Amino acid sequence: MPVLKVFGKIEPPCFHLTFDIEPEVKYRIDEADIDLKATIRIKQSDVVVTVELDRWDGTLLGWILQYLFDWVSAEVDLFGFASGKVFDVHLDRAEYPDGSIHWLIGEASDLAALVTACKANVSGGNVRVEMRDILPIVIGSPTLMIALHDLISSLRYGNNSLTNCARAVEGLRKAMWGRDEGSPDEQKQAWAKLRDNLRLSKDFLQIITDASRGPRHGSSAYISSIVRQDVLKKSWEVMNRFLSYRLGANHPLPEAEYPIL
Repeated sequence: MPVLKVFGKIEPPCFHLTFDIEPEVKYRIDEADIDLKATIRIKQSDVVVTVELDRWDGTLLGWILQYLFDWVSAEVDLFGFASGKVFDVHLDRAEYPDGSIHWLIGEASDLAALVTACKANVSGGNVRVEMRDILPIVIGSPTLMIALHDLISSLRYGNNSLTNCARAVEGLRKAMWGRDEGSPDEQKQAWAKLRDNLRLSKDFLQIITDASRGPRHGSSAYISSIVRQDVLKKSWEVMNRFLSYRLGANHPLPEAEYPIL
């Protein structure tokens, strides 16, 4: 039986968290067609998750990590709930069944390729992002800062990505409107303003908000990776268009450069 090990840390590092229990979770990931048993060990804030699998290949790691992050977080969150202390879980490397070590560096190059408002240039392993013009705009708007943070948080392991995407897009609506909407009619006007200025269709935005409805209201029902990736992509495009709109002195985006999405 293949055995995968995933390692990480509980932060902040000044607090050494140790549990005298090692919970086991047996689970089947239907979409990936794998059965697993995960054993979680946390000693001195070092995390080791040992995962026994019925089959293995490298493409399965992304599926497995989503669940491991949630399970480790559940143990740490319960401690935080009772103690009133705040901790973060970071899973940073994996040992494959063949013994090779792989660092877990979160990356979504397909989403990065959609960004034009602050382009990233990669050279020799270094990444440079030109943000001189856009950063003051983001910092100057608390609503936009929160929306951007929500969107980036959707890339973290765990199952909150759809909720974060929808909250980010709703934050952009409020940022463009300039205040919290005081009535349902005003909210409709705010959505219309966002769509008109960014050249977005109602259906395009509704895919993002509808996908979050279940998780936003406490549902843990399974959501396919295809839906998740589509919502991430659409949310990235909305954020990029919003930042481009701000860079353009809040003028509606030009039709020639931005076809209706």
